Amino acid sequence: MKKIFSSLLILFVLSASGQNVSQFKDVPASDVVNELSYINGNKYQKDALLFMDMLASTHPYYIKADKREVLLSRLDGLLAECAVCKTDSEFVKLLRAAMVEVRDKHTEVIDAESLPRFDKLLDEMFVRMEDNAIATLIVDVQYNNGGSSKLCDELLDRLCPLSELRMLDSYMRFSPLLALYNPKAGQAMKAWEEAGHSDELYPVPQKRMQIPEHKYYEGKVVFIQGPRTFSSAGILITTARDNNIGTIIGTESTFSPSHYGEVLPFRLPNTGVLGSVCTKYFERADKEHADDRSLVPDLVLELDNKPATWRKIIRMYASKK
Repeated sequence: MKKIFSSLLILFVLSASGQNVSQFKDVPASDVVNELSYINGNKYQKDALLFMDMLASTHPYYIKADKREVLLSRLDGLLAECAVCKTDSEFVKLLRAAMVEVRDKHTEVIDAESLPRFDKLLDEMFVRMEDNAIATLIVDVQYNNGGSSKLCDELLDRLCPLSELRMLDSYMRFSPLLALYNPKAGQAMKAWEEAGHSDELYPVPQKRMQIPEHKYYEGKVVFIQGPRTFSSAGILITTARDNNIGTIIGTESTFSPSHYGEVLPFRLPNTGVLGSVCTKYFERADKEHADDRSLVPDLVLELDNKPATWRKIIRMYASKK
């Protein structure tokens, strides 16, 4: 939704969520099913073993042996807690605690059992902006915890030619779970490993969207980020920063500029607990700051008091040309 002032337009970019349970596949069986701890365990212990094995073999963060060792060092404690676990909700909390290092917000476990076309909205919005001589566009993603990066590209392409932007590089981690969803990825995994690539991420070729040529917005652009900004919204902010597009205001990010994505849903077969795990690593274009843990805004602005915050933002930008 959007709200127009005399010289200012604010685009609230919100997210939509929802899971189709039929898309989830059971975590594939591994060697752990032959271990006594699995054979003699309760349903929570069985699925804890499958979960930790799947996470260690799937998520890009754990492709390095030392990081896997940290994860798996928690297994005995996790199994002990699962022995006295009474509910699925308790079990989910235990699994979340076990993967404390992962901060991508896609890798998750779940204890619970149409938007309009964005390109058309943008076309109409920018025509109205030109007709009304809008001097400043504010893109508010402080409540956006993810969605489709293609929509972010649609917006960015109205601000600068997409072909000129430095984009994030992406890397795939092959795994049995990925092969279950994508047999071609399983074939690629075999070829990658046979070529001698052990504990290495596979570089994914960049594919840029083909968007017809159009006018580009020449006014001021301001992005608002907050503690709930994640995933594709974080990619939007990071790409804007790395390409010097606009000004970023708000709080220091809780997302990492280089982060994880490409979510695979899974189901733990003994408990029916659902979850998701990432299989791609996205590295920001600014390689000098690729390992930064957060993105600091150009202007730090507390967002807790919404009315006061918006009065300040409007005073700062509404009358500026």
